[in-house]
Amino acid sequence: MAVASTYRDHVVVCGLGKVGYRVVKELLRLGEEVVGIEKAGQSPFLAKLDQLGVPVLRGDARQREMLEKAGVRVASAIVACTQDDLTNLDIALDARELQPGIKVVMRMFDARLAERVRRGFGIHTAFSTSALAAPVFAAAATRAQIDHSFYVDDVLMNTARVTVRGGSALDGRTIAAVEELLNISIVMYKGAGGLDLHPAGGIVLHAGDYLVVFATLESLARLREMNAECPTQPAPSSP
Repeated sequence: MAVASTYRDHVVVCGLGKVGYRVVKELLRLGEEVVGIEKAGQSPFLAKLDQLGVPVLRGDARQREMLEKAGVRVASAIVACTQDDLTNLDIALDARELQPGIKVVMRMFDARLAERVRRGFGIHTAFSTSALAAPVFAAAATRAQIDHSFYVDDVLMNTARVTVRGGSALDGRTIAAVEELLNISIVMYKGAGGLDLHPAGGIVLHAGDYLVVFATLESLARLREMNAECPTQPAPSSP
């Protein structure tokens, strides 16, 4: 609990069974900090999570006190992936009341209910009975603005939105340079000149430019690092 209280902009994962455990591992691989909540003694993965250095609070995530202790008010996202749809919905709504702007990802088995929740509450829902869905949950919970994720063979591909930050390593580079460096595809560009659905590689990126990219999670993680503001360093010149 003491460790969890020091976290900011982290992801809270509620329910640390097979899917929850894999979600945590995926989030760690993507460079996210994670705090877990699990009912005492309910998960066989607690020892492994301890080895990974993940703080896990023992208790019922439906209790607001537990969400408060996990730092929901300062978290970037919450993943509710217990095995009960209504429990996940309860957790999600409480998290939204504690922090209206938090990104919410829910595991739901009932597809019709998931769609109603998405429309009615603006919650990004994901539903699957397979542990293989863990990368999709992790992708939805990251700080990247991922809109769609799907598998191509065994590779999870994602469509995400990015706004170029001033002073970042993206500011001043060409589209072609970024695509080659990160192995991504920039499928849409919006800058001072308007919207371009087939942007040329020679376009130079500037602060405030809006991109839609197609990439793996690993590439998106590197893109996020490049897009971090570095005001003390000059923007790199275009190759």
